[in-house]
Amino acid sequence: MSRQNSYRLLSFYQPATQELGELAFQGEMRITLTSDWDLLLHHSNIDDLHQNKLYREYLVESTITKSDKYTLIFGTQLQQYNQEVYEGKPQAPLVKSLTPFVDFTHQWRETRALRIDAEYMMTDQDQGDWTNLLIEYSVAPRWIFQYLICTI
Repeated sequence: MSRQNSYRLLSFYQPATQELGELAFQGEMRITLTSDWDLLLHHSNIDDLHQNKLYREYLVESTITKSDKYTLIFGTQLQQYNQEVYEGKPQAPLVKSLTPFVDFTHQWRETRALRIDAEYMMTDQDQGDWTNLLIEYSVAPRWIFQYLICTI
C-alpha cells in the first residue's frame, strides 16, 4: 500500500506486496489554501507481521495554478525502503532517500504547452544520488516532443 507516483525518481523505490503478509496504512490530505494554491500531505507505512520496517513514505506537494496559463508543482518526498525484503539483497541497508522536485507547465494556447520537470534524489545507500530533467513541448492533439536527462 503505497502512493502511485507519476514522477520518475519519486517512483524509483516502489514496494511490492509481500506474500507472507504485511501490515500497512496510508493517509493523504489535500488542503486548499487559496483558489489557485493546493497543498497535499501524504504518508505511507508498511511493516511485516513481525513489526519490521519495510517501507515509509512522507510527501509534501504544493500546486499553484495561475489563469490556466501556468502550473507550478513542487515538493519533497522522504522514503525508507527495505531492499533486503523487496529486492532479495542479503544484508542490504535500509535505503533512505530525500527527493525534492519541481514541475512547471506554461500553456500558450489550447494546443501549445511547455513542461519542465526537475528532480534530485539524494541517498547514501544503493546506487547513490540521481538527477532527472524532462523538457516536454506538446502540440495537441498529435505531437509531444520530449528531451530527458537522467544521471547517477
